[in-house]
Amino acid sequence: MKDIFRGSRIRETTLTWLVDTYPDFGAMFRDFDRVRTRVGTQAQVFEEYFMQNLSAFLTWQVPNRFTIEYRGKELRHHSLGQRASALILFILSRQENDLFLVDHMEQGWVKATRRERAAPIPVPGVRPRP
Repeated sequence: MKDIFRGSRIRETTLTWLVDTYPDFGAMFRDFDRVRTRVGTQAQVFEEYFMQNLSAFLTWQVPNRFTIEYRGKELRHHSLGQRASALILFILSRQENDLFLVDHMEQGWVKATRRERAAPIPVPGVRPRP
């Protein structure tokens, strides 16, 4: 909104109040008389800018964004292990899952499994070299 009204000489505090007061531009359009009153002396300029960009304003959608916090911090600021723990706790707390399968195993466990599988299989009558 600030970009569209740049150069209109409408104060930033007025634009901030409008954004904080109305959930979207459709609500602003429905209550346009109050908006014009709030804008004050620049109401004519505001209406001109608003009507020029009406199609962009009325088709604009609030971005679908959500933030997951774990222990008071946004999840993306945690280590990989903490993120995995938080997501597992989130999934288990929803109680909608009967089965929870972890597809990516711990790196050390995979190496140990490979060593066990690569160990020589004893063959009768054959001794390993000392």
